[in-house]
Amino acid sequence: AHLAPHAQFRFAPSMPYSAERGRDWDAREALSRIVDDLFATFDADGPLTVELTGTLVEGHEVAAQYTARGTVRGGRVYENDYLMRLSID
Repeated sequence: AHLAPHAQFRFAPSMPYSAERGRDWDAREALSRIVDDLFATFDADGPLTVELTGTLVEGHEVAAQYTARGTVRGGRVYENDYLMRLSID
């Protein structure tokens, strides 16, 4: 609901979504797909935390670095570092 109507999401080339339909997706569709695929693997009773570890802003460009931690089904620990770049018009 907070995305601009023309918002785009670009997947890294290594992501399976890139091979499926290319790197650039409508942001709402991409986020819906991520939530459906990725979050469905997490233990519904366990916590999922996101820690913002850094930001950088230059003009209309924003970079956010963060770490997500949780537990997936079967008890395996999930910890992944992310870097998200946003262009704001």
